[in-house]
Amino acid sequence: MDRIRSERSMKHWKQSELGMKLGVTGQTVYRWENNTVVPGIEMLGKMADLFECTTDYLLGRSENRK
Repeated sequence: MDRIRSERSMKHWKQSELGMKLGVTGQTVYRWENNTVVPGIEMLGKMADLFECTTDYLLGRSENRK
C-alpha cells in the first residue's frame, strides 16, 4: 500500500504516530505499508478521512485524491 506510506510521509508522521491516530500500533502500519496485511474496510475509511482522500485512491484504484 504505497499510498499509505506516501500520505503518511507527506504529513511527516512516523508509523507510530499514524498508528496512534488510528488506534493501532506502528507495527500494524508497517505491515500495511509493506503489503503483509491489508487494512480492513473500516480502517481504510478512517485513513481516507484522516488523509482527506478517497478509499479508492488509497487502494490505488484511482489517481484522483478526491
